[in-house]
Amino acid sequence: MVDECVFCRIANHATEASVVGEDAQTIAFMDVSQFHPGHTLVVPKQHIQDIFALDDKTGAAVMKTLTRLSRAVQEAFSPMA
Repeated sequence: MVDECVFCRIANHATEASVVGEDAQTIAFMDVSQFHPGHTLVVPKQHIQDIFALDDKTGAAVMKTLTRLSRAVQEAFSPMA
């Protein structure tokens, strides 16, 4: 399960990724199959089976990273312009 999860492998630095942000609970990296320039994925470092298993603390950490990085992506890539 966890060994097969690509997100866990990225979070554990066992798989190469273009990491653009990381803290104790989350990691953010560029999508290798970007449809739009700057498309970034934010995931919890802890393995979460699906959205229904996401606890409030981890969800809040993901949202904190998401809002911070979305501003950086907007500034760097002007996706809405």
